[in-house]
Amino acid sequence: MMACDYDAMADAELARWQGVTHERGMTAKHHYLAVTYRGQTRRIVYPASGSDRRGPQNHAQDVRQVLRELGAVRITPAHKPRRTRHRCKPADVPLPLPVAADQRQGMADALRALLK
Repeated sequence: MMACDYDAMADAELARWQGVTHERGMTAKHHYLAVTYRGQTRRIVYPASGSDRRGPQNHAQDVRQVLRELGAVRITPAHKPRRTRHRCKPADVPLPLPVAADQRQGMADALRALLK
């Protein structure tokens, strides 16, 4: 991984936080990201040449953790409406008509006679 991968991931994360400023720098063998929020500054060190694909994701997580410690507020993006599963519409079947009590009694008697 290149340092530009780390920078791109950090830039995408920093865009989601309100009132945060940052600047990049380099030490002898590493890069750093200096994050400032309400006058407090923290340095986040990351490698000049990363070792695996998880490095930029871990760096973004480090940025999030430092910003939470500083008390920064994350801007929540508007969520897309969830895609609902397509459900079959029920068939247009007419509902049974209500049966009067005396008709129910007659049907019950007829069933008892059949079961004997």
